Amino acid sequence: MKEWKLTNALEKRYSKEEILELYLNVIYLSENSYGIGAAADVYFGKAPSELTLTECASLAAIVQNPYR
Repeated sequence: MKEWKLTNALEKRYSKEEILELYLNVIYLSENSYGIGAAADVYFGKAPSELTLTECASLAAIVQNPYR
């Protein structure tokens, strides 16, 4: 019930795209990189906008503890 209330509060304030962006900017992706931008640089030496679909899938596969 608590989680549902938090979800509703978030969705009233932010769009789903904004929530996803906020999440992707703070998640831990190993190698001491937090957020997609840092991970894209560490693993591929690129900005997130330059990543290929395969590289994006690789980053998605290394997400540490997504339930947090």
